[in-house]
Formats: sequence, C-alpha cells, structure tokens
Amino acid sequence: MKKCGNTPGSPLAKVRFPYFGLIISTILAFTLTLDGDVAFAQAYTASLTGVVTDSSGAAIPNVSIMLRNMSTEEARTTTSGPDGRYSLVQLAPATYEIEASAKGFKTYDEKNITLLAERAAELNLTLQVGESSTTISVTAPVIALDTQSATQSATLTSTMMTELPMDVRNPLALVLTQAAATVGIFGPPNAPFDQTFSGFTLKGSRSMGSAILLDGAPDTAADWGGLLVAPSTESVTEMQVIDNTYDAQFGKTEGGVVNMVTKSGSSSFHGEVYDFLRNDNLDASSWSGNAFTTCDPSLTKQQCDSLKKPEFKRNQFGFNVGGPMWNSRHLYFFGAYEGLRQPFSTDSGVQTVPTTAQRNGDFSATYNPDGGLAVIYDPTTTAPDPNNPGQFIRQPVDASCVGVKFPNTCAGNIVPSGEINKVGQAVLNLFPQPNLSGDPITGENNYRKVASGNTLSDRFDARVDWIHNEKHSMYVRWSSRLRQNNNTPDFYGNGAESSAFKSDKNPGYQGVWGNTFTPSPNWVLNVLVESGRWNESQISPALGRLT
Repeated sequence: MKKCGNTPGSPLAKVRFPYFGLIISTILAFTLTLDGDVAFAQAYTASLTGVVTDSSGAAIPNVSIMLRNMSTEEARTTTSGPDGRYSLVQLAPATYEIEASAKGFKTYDEKNITLLAERAAELNLTLQVGESSTTISVTAPVIALDTQSATQSATLTSTMMTELPMDVRNPLALVLTQAAATVGIFGPPNAPFDQTFSGFTLKGSRSMGSAILLDGAPDTAADWGGLLVAPSTESVTEMQVIDNTYDAQFGKTEGGVVNMVTKSGSSSFHGEVYDFLRNDNLDASSWSGNAFTTCDPSLTKQQCDSLKKPEFKRNQFGFNVGGPMWNSRHLYFFGAYEGLRQPFSTDSGVQTVPTTAQRNGDFSATYNPDGGLAVIYDPTTTAPDPNNPGQFIRQPVDASCVGVKFPNTCAGNIVPSGEINKVGQAVLNLFPQPNLSGDPITGENNYRKVASGNTLSDRFDARVDWIHNEKHSMYVRWSSRLRQNNNTPDFYGNGAESSAFKSDKNPGYQGVWGNTFTPSPNWVLNVLVESGRWNESQISPALGRLT
C-alpha cells in the first residue's frame, strides 16, 4: 500500500515528501552531571556510571577513570567524586575497555564491556591496595545492565539481526519478535518495500504510530509515518525497541520507539559478501495451493501448476566493508551495498474483453444477464422525455430488437460502420482477443492470463567517523535507496510498453551529521542534524498499452 496523489488525466502521479530539511533533532542538547548526579543517555547513545570502592566497601574519591572504545580507540576520561561515583555520558554503543587508577591502589583494567543504545548502565569498580604500576586485568565479556532508568526495552544485536530468520531481510521485520508488537495495516512484513515495514503497532497503538529513529534521527515521513529508508540488515549494529516508560526526549509517538544504530568503521579492516536466495523449488506449497485440485481446461499444465505453487525467485545480495581511512588521525569509514531482484508471475483472474463481433459494432448476439438482448440506441435521436421532465429518451437502432430473448438474435442490432468513432475503435483494438469460452449467455468472463513482472531495489549506506580528540568527535552517515521499482505485469497489452512506464519508482535517502563536544567531564554538548527525503512516483496500473 502506498500513498497516492494521482493527477487527473495523467497516468503518472508523483508524491513528494518534503525535506525534513535539516531538522535539528537534538540541537545544543546539554547533558549536565554536577556533584556526581547521574545523567542518562540522549538520542541513541549510552551512558555508564558506577561507584569506585576499596575492598572494605569504602568509597574512593579522585580516581582517574578512562573509558576507551575498543574499535575506534576513542577515549573519554573523568574522575570519581567525593562519594566515589563517576559518570560518563553520550557514549556510542560499542564494546569498551575501562581503566581506573589512584595513588596507593593497583590499576584496574577491564575489557569487553558492551554498552547498548539508550541504556544507562552501571558498573561498580573495586580497587585493591598496592602499587599503581601493578594492574589487575579482567577480560571476560560483560553486557552492562541498565540500572539507572525505568525504560522497558529490548535490544537486538547485530548477530541476532543477521541470524534470525526473516522473509525479506529488513531490520524492522524483527520488531515483531517483541510481545508488545503486532502487525499493522500492511499485514505481515513480506513485501520488499520499505514503507510497509513501518506499519507495526506497539503496546496497542495505532498502526504506524511509533517513532522510528536511525542513529537517533527521525526516519519516517512527517505526514503519514511511512519509512523514509531502511538500512540494510548488515549495516545495523543494534536495534532497540522501547515499548514503555521512555525518556521525555522522545516525541511524536503514541506507541513506542524503535532506534536503529548503524555500524562504524574501526582501526582494522573487516567486511563480508552475502546472498540470500528464495526459490519456489525450495518452498513448500501453501494450504490453499494443496487444496487446488481443479483447473480451467483452457489453461496449460504449467499455468495450472503455477496456481498451485506460483513461480517465485528472490535474491537479496550485497557486501560491506569498514576500516581506517587515516588510522593515526582516528578517521574511519564503513560502506555497504544491497540489491534485491525478484521476478514474479501472477494471474490476472477471470476478466471480460470485447469479442470480435463487438469490436466491429455487431451486438446481434450480446445479451444481458437476464437473457434479454443488449439493445443499442442511436445517440443522435436523443430528445427530452415528455412524460418525465428533466430526463431524456432515445430510439433503438432497430426497434424490432427490443424484447428479443436468448437464444434468438436480431440482425439489426449493429452499429453502422460509418458511425463508429475512430478513437473508440482504437481503444477497442488495445484489448486482447478472448481466450476463454466465457458465460454461455452473456459471453462475460472470457479472458485470463498469467503475466510476469519484477521487483528490484538498490540501496547503500556510508558512514565516516572522526575521533578528533578525547573532547571532540563527529560522524556523518548517508543511507540511500537508489531505486525501489515494481514493474507491474502486462495482462492486456502486447508487452511493447517500456519498463519505465510500467514501473513504480521510490527513491529516498536520509543523512545525519552528529557532533559531540566534551568540554569537561561534567559537560557534554551534542548536536544532531538530519535531512531526509522520499520521492514516490506511482503509476496507476494501466495493464496494457496506451498508444
């Protein structure tokens, strides 16, 4: 289902979703942690807090804390307060290493701490008395738990998103893994169109009533909630579904919040190539397909078999690569491409087209459903009805045809050849000839055809991260759906129309620039700027030639 805006008289209608035009989602968003108070994460970031104590449980003030991103080498520092508490905010979701050191205590070093988006995590540290040159290292992986907020959420990691089964690989399809989520107006997410994946409901909200964020920036059209662009599943490092008790920073939602976080590059190169194949030869037949035991004798065996289990082929393929652009300057990149190719065949259903006699103006054997002859009238005899003011009457071409019943015919029920309109004749010629016997009286339901179409899309995601220093970092990310075309089947024409005419085109993009300043351990200044657009060119299905 798509939003339509057809222009009368034009087969091509365009719907433009205006710029979110440099929407400042979080502009000059200050996070203040004075006197050791905890500040929670903003936008899509994480935060970490905790208390540093000795082995007896006494708080240790003035402990130097260093938190380092193990992928990008970005480091943040702070100092524990008088009560031993430390706090670090506006942290990119990633895996970190923390180091704590103080005079008279052994240095504490813990690696592989996973911080998730929108989680206000707590990690308490215990230092042992000894020389600071001695280091106690902990390397066991740990996911820091959110103990500082009332947010009820679920986080789907990159591994979950790439390994959980999906019909069409789109990260938003996995929102339905949550108990609070149900399908919406588009039904199960199995169509390869981005906008259908925003139709879910959360916590009983209306369909398309939840906020969808990509790297903390809105990713839906402002007017009706359709998804601007979905990143490829392999480009997302995690997705968080917040279904209740979300922070006041989130708005424009009546249900929940879904926040996708894209991957960034790191100090080492990494990448992958993939292809996901679906094929009708590997699929089981549906219940309705197994129940289909009869077939119209006018159809071939191949056509009958396609009705039982239609031909289906889908390839969703792509690659991604990430790594350093300038390692010594902490400049990293990540890029990904994904394509989808899905040819398909579908049935027009039983339809009605003009017979050869009707094309020539011969209605001598054309009947209404009640068996009465479909009498034609001469438009040139139109005159006011003397018995019904305001209404008109006209005379039949042959008055003797009135009252004729099937199977009798009337040879005079024919449009004179000189009165057949040339334009009308040209339109008639666009229809195919009947290929079914049709109704024995009316001749209706005399055409059926299986035709081919195809769906294809191409998208890419690109991101650059720059860790300037421990007080300043920025990133820019661009996600673009170059095309999302649906080439409709041609049931009534001769297939000569161009694919450009038959195709619905849906390009779109979303770009985000994020800039984070940390003037001091107690201040964080985060600026998030977004631009997005979706241009939908929708064609009302003509199902045939126009010329």
